[in-house]
Amino acid sequence: MVRNTSKFLHLLALLAAFGIVPAAQAAAPKDKEAAKLNNQAIMVEYLGTQFEAAEATLRKALDLCNAAQGNCSPKVQAQIHRDMGVVLITGLGRLDDGKLEFAQALQLNPGITLDEDLTTDDVKAAFEEVKAGMGAEVPGIEPGVEPVPGIGSVTGAEGDILHQPPPEGATMTPLPLYAELPADMITPTVKFTLRYKPFGAQRWKTMTMEKYQNGFSAQIPCLDISSITGELKYFIQATDGGDIVANSGSRKKPHTVMIKTSLEGDPPRLPGKPAPAQCGDVGGGEVPDCFDDDDCGTNATCEDGKCIEGEAPDARGPVRKNWLSAGFQAELLMFKAQTDVCSASDEYTCFWSDGTLYEPTPEPGIGNQINGGMGLGTMRVLLGYDRVLFDGLAVGGRAGFAFGGGPTKPGGAAFFPWHAELRGAWWFFDDPFRRSVRLYAMLSGGMMQVDGKVVVVVRHPQDVASYYPNELPGRDVMLEAWTKKGLFFAALGGGAMVAITPNFGPYVEAKIGQLFPASGTFIGLQGGFTFGM
Repeated sequence: MVRNTSKFLHLLALLAAFGIVPAAQAAAPKDKEAAKLNNQAIMVEYLGTQFEAAEATLRKALDLCNAAQGNCSPKVQAQIHRDMGVVLITGLGRLDDGKLEFAQALQLNPGITLDEDLTTDDVKAAFEEVKAGMGAEVPGIEPGVEPVPGIGSVTGAEGDILHQPPPEGATMTPLPLYAELPADMITPTVKFTLRYKPFGAQRWKTMTMEKYQNGFSAQIPCLDISSITGELKYFIQATDGGDIVANSGSRKKPHTVMIKTSLEGDPPRLPGKPAPAQCGDVGGGEVPDCFDDDDCGTNATCEDGKCIEGEAPDARGPVRKNWLSAGFQAELLMFKAQTDVCSASDEYTCFWSDGTLYEPTPEPGIGNQINGGMGLGTMRVLLGYDRVLFDGLAVGGRAGFAFGGGPTKPGGAAFFPWHAELRGAWWFFDDPFRRSVRLYAMLSGGMMQVDGKVVVVVRHPQDVASYYPNELPGRDVMLEAWTKKGLFFAALGGGAMVAITPNFGPYVEAKIGQLFPASGTFIGLQGGFTFGM
């Protein structure tokens, strides 16, 4: 705590030294434009769980203000910094960065307070810690500045949206809502968004309303209504091109619906439809402690209606479905034991180390054999693409080029260097692409050739001089016995990826496969990097 306080005091000294602390609260020329950006970041992007977009919009608002030029008043800047702190802590999990934003907000306006609707336990604790480290109020700044119109509240004409809030709703029953715009405000690109907060929930939830009859409709689901009685809050926004053009209710003044076990009047329903039927109880009749991860704070997740302590909810955006990879693979080839390798073998062909064919028939009974085992084969570079179909299954392919192939024997085919592969992979555990270490099993097949060589010792025959005038009969020499396997293969194996970021990291893979029609067994050892997009 002492260390953090010292850091914030040091920050405040720097802020003061650079003249960021103003002495007056007068309106400034960019206040209205900055307020609109702040409103867009919180009401549309943050409440829509588009946390990175919300941060970018708030940065744009701060750039617009540019405190050194006095474009925005201190109270506008303070509320932007405060909301930035909320986005960084709650949405993106960046606690220290969020504290710095709170420090700047309090420096600009020591009387600023948190917005109750945006506050979680972690946000409140961070704000209080920063505030405690601020010490005395800064002279020249009036505390307790009133919120700026348009920041943290919906701007626009109240009541432009035609909507009749239902007075009550039933427990364990979907709550239908319907809204329209006046005819002169309807455009093909207008969209309706419902934001609601179930009784007892800490954060607003977002639902896109669907076109229905002359307007838009949505049904708040049973799990959010649950079997708990109490007030459900909501408001509706109409946006066009990302700008809020109308609303019914607001985050500061939401509509409220009392959820009851029995209704006094007719149940809510959409125009032209019967009232929704009651759902079954959640969890076999037990009242849930939570509806989603937002209800459990930052150190727990919601599972089957219960808050489970553990890893914080992920705020990194949607899981990437498309993955690109670049890798390098080395192959180990199984060599069969054989005698007369350089004399009468259809599987091996013997060459000098410079790739020249060894033509004589070696002296029988001396060397000229392979004991069998694994040996190094070809190597290849690979480019890959995989598509995640659903939670644990991905399919894709690899294309590449191999090198290290053997020389061509007379009348034989040259080394085939190209690689083409189709594959499927199953990633283990729940939500595998949210984990730091991601494990998978794979099955693949396609076209590839693996060449390998083994060193053999042979003895020159008596007629060796007729082939090589400078060689002596009876001399022992070392040759390279090459074999070619493939051109097709099938393989299975597994691997692991270590996520440096949610969408990038290195991987390793090992597989064992069978080559045909030239039969052979190989082991492929692969490593590289993969990137999701």
